[in-house]
Amino acid sequence: MNSERRSPWQQPASCELCRRKKIRCDKRRPCASCTTREVECRYADSAAAAGGNVVVGAADRHASLEQTVGEMDVRLKRLEALLLRVDSSGGDNPVPRGVGQDTSSAISQTCNRLETLAASADIIHRPVLEREGSRLAVQLPALPVARVLFEQYVHTADCLHREIHIPSTRALMETTYTELMVGNPVPDETLAFFLAIFASSAFYNPNEEDTGYSSSSSTSTAATTSTTSITVRWREAAIAYIIGRQGVVSPSMITLQCLSILLYLLWDAEGQSAEFHALRGLAYAQAIQLGIHRDTHSPNPVETELRRRLWWHLASTDWLIATVPGSYEGVYTFHPGHFSVPYPVNLDDGDIVPGAQGKSADQPTEMSYVLHRIQFAALCRDAMDALRQVEEEPMRYEVTLRMSGRFLAFLDALPWFFQPESTVTEVEIPGRPYLARQRSALLYGLFSRLGRLHRPYALQAFENQTYAASRTIGVQCAEQLLQIHAATRDSTQQEHQHQHQQQHQRHQQQLSHSHSMDQHSFNALLLLSMEAIKTQSQPRKQELVQLCRAFQVQCSSASGSLIRALDQLIEMLLHGIGQMGELWELPWDDLVDWSILQ
Repeated sequence: MNSERRSPWQQPASCELCRRKKIRCDKRRPCASCTTREVECRYADSAAAAGGNVVVGAADRHASLEQTVGEMDVRLKRLEALLLRVDSSGGDNPVPRGVGQDTSSAISQTCNRLETLAASADIIHRPVLEREGSRLAVQLPALPVARVLFEQYVHTADCLHREIHIPSTRALMETTYTELMVGNPVPDETLAFFLAIFASSAFYNPNEEDTGYSSSSSTSTAATTSTTSITVRWREAAIAYIIGRQGVVSPSMITLQCLSILLYLLWDAEGQSAEFHALRGLAYAQAIQLGIHRDTHSPNPVETELRRRLWWHLASTDWLIATVPGSYEGVYTFHPGHFSVPYPVNLDDGDIVPGAQGKSADQPTEMSYVLHRIQFAALCRDAMDALRQVEEEPMRYEVTLRMSGRFLAFLDALPWFFQPESTVTEVEIPGRPYLARQRSALLYGLFSRLGRLHRPYALQAFENQTYAASRTIGVQCAEQLLQIHAATRDSTQQEHQHQHQQQHQRHQQQLSHSHSMDQHSFNALLLLSMEAIKTQSQPRKQELVQLCRAFQVQCSSASGSLIRALDQLIEMLLHGIGQMGELWELPWDDLVDWSILQ
């Protein structure tokens, strides 16, 4: 006997996939589980609504199923025929490709495919803001919570890019809330600016107990909203203003600051998504319209410094993105010959006054990391340009060694508080707990790009000792990256520490919320896996498999492409790449209609 149709009030809240697999569903449409697995997210209420209008008979369903099976049978026959041609194409070679030691070229090509897969951006489903909730002022948290979020932003997120002048921004926040309390209008660009700051702060400090905004927000719905959802809501509200007509056609310094903050947040949260690159292009256009690429001195030294900071942050980010896997690899927009903007001064925000002189590089300030990041980005750009000018060996390898020497010289010239062996604590440098976070971020970028510079020659060292240095440097860089990664993970698990150590722990924990840092760690695993596959070291392979699986657990659910790349890397370590290479060479898109498999 068929059961009666459930009423809308009786429909299960979870999607069909989560109920079938008995996993937790966040009840979004689509939910995170379906998004990560790249399958359609279906809910019972939507199925019921569709069923109420269209009734498909059993005969129609049977005919549709027969047609689907027939199409799959045709495709399978084509696939079998193609596989037979691949197997018979070996000619005089009696050993199949999947047997024996993998060749260096096959390993390199396979790892390049994995690196591209890991760097590809996932499809992000954006929440649709309700008309009532789209008003920016409604999104703001209460003033006590805003103060906490702002201070957390200063000590966690802003220490890596410095788009704001802390004292003046803090004063602007107080003025903004005062104006709102008395009913005076506040420009939307100012509200979007602070929403971007609050979203960034909440993203890097996901513990609700540290902020209290889950129970103190000015909106009735925010009190029961999770940290992640309210972070996304703040972020999307700011983005909605930025990409709206008013945000696009009315560039201003505060809008550019908002854009810069959102760019860094999106890069860490999603990687190089389509929205990230769209906002990056908008930021470049607004910077040109505002004329900050021309060093025009302002009577206000704070404004002059902000213009220089924003320009150099956008330029250095542009060059760094051009040297990592992704759709913009090898391409940059900011040409150094097209602008002449001095570096920002090496001073804390409180010391910026007319006529102030910057401190020496060996004295830590709030700008120390930013200045070294700019220099490092310029070095990455020079290496990319130098390698592009030569294609033939051995000249190309000579350029590689020359640029490698420049990277190592940059490492040696770092001030003592950024050196790899440094153990700086807040006790040694009071008031600067962010130095550990800055050092880790700087070394992550340096070792990642140096290792990737030598990776094309690392495997060739097995047949040609000319490239022995590349193998040594590449492996050392990968191991350094994994050591930094392990240190930052361990710091998040330590308990019962002193107050300054707990603050240091929060700074290090940010690395666990960075898509770009995860990409660097994957590249390190990739290089070490190439070495293990070439040497056929089974113990080393098993060790790397365990590292890959642990890394998968640590990655956020949003990093679907990275998780799939790790799956394939594990398979490559366990079974070799010979047969995998053959399968990847097949034209799968021509053989399989992927929609009928979802």
